[in-house]
Amino acid sequence: MNHQPFESWLLNEDPLTPQQRGELNLHLADCENCGTLDGSLRAMEKALRSAPMAAPVSGFTRRFQMSLPARQALEQRRLLQRFFAIALLLTTGIFTLLAVTSLFSSGPAAWVNLFLQSVVRAAIVFQQTEDVIGNLIQVIPVPILVLVWIATTLTVCFLSLGWAASIWKIASLGAQTK
Repeated sequence: MNHQPFESWLLNEDPLTPQQRGELNLHLADCENCGTLDGSLRAMEKALRSAPMAAPVSGFTRRFQMSLPARQALEQRRLLQRFFAIALLLTTGIFTLLAVTSLFSSGPAAWVNLFLQSVVRAAIVFQQTEDVIGNLIQVIPVPILVLVWIATTLTVCFLSLGWAASIWKIASLGAQTK
């Protein structure tokens, strides 16, 4: 005997059409297996409805609320880790794709040539920067250079302190989301 639609109807909590309800009642009258299943389901539902509601252990709400910030911080860390992992994978994939494309589009001589051009350009930029800074040092009076140096050093120190304070706050308190 084919039990499939009838078992599905019994186990599924969606309402049945009047025609389906009639077919199911006829089948339950003839089929001992489906009748037993229907009786077991009704007994289980009755037992679940008549069972007393279990009360939580005392202090559950307080413990839950106390642990909530830690769980939220952990979830946020996990989301950040996933984000950075995906970003790293995408970046690695893009660079790998570019490298493979470059390998097939040019030969080793072109790679060596490109590398040497990059080294020469970097050396030229370094030399030009050194010349500009040397000329500025000769032209600008020493007290102004000292003031610029002090201002630059203080700016870097304050930015570093702000960065360290931010890292400390996030590490100790966790990032807050609204």
